[in-house]
Amino acid sequence: MLDGLTGLPQGRHDVDYLVVAAPAEAETLLDRLTEDGAAAQCWTAQDAADGVRLGALVLDGDHCGGVPEALALAQRIMADGPRLPVVILLKGLTEQIFPCNPRLDPVLLRKPLSRLTARVTRDYLLANAVTTKPDAAKSNGAQPFPVRPV
Repeated sequence: MLDGLTGLPQGRHDVDYLVVAAPAEAETLLDRLTEDGAAAQCWTAQDAADGVRLGALVLDGDHCGGVPEALALAQRIMADGPRLPVVILLKGLTEQIFPCNPRLDPVLLRKPLSRLTARVTRDYLLANAVTTKPDAAKSNGAQPFPVRPV
């Protein structure tokens, strides 16, 4: 049913992703993230992240060595730039986690990334893009997604 939907909801802008993944999985991951019109590119150690136009940093946690290693790599990529939302993909997760503030805590998603999960993640990041303070309330009054420890 959802596969028939195309384009972005009215008034929403694309989310650009910077992806860190193994070459074998990078192409599939890029395809999933760009199906709704967003741009995505793979990061290499020689690249400097252009944080101005990025909406999120997507890391393959299994490729990076786990959540702590993925977060350390995210800090290295962002260096002194803006604090981007971080999305970490892992095979062993039993549930997906969307934190109250994706600029402070990572979004944890199960691998492989489905079309529906990619779409929900994009919409979640767009909805939380204006919230820069951890205690700021959503403008529409909606409650944030629950945070569960991993």
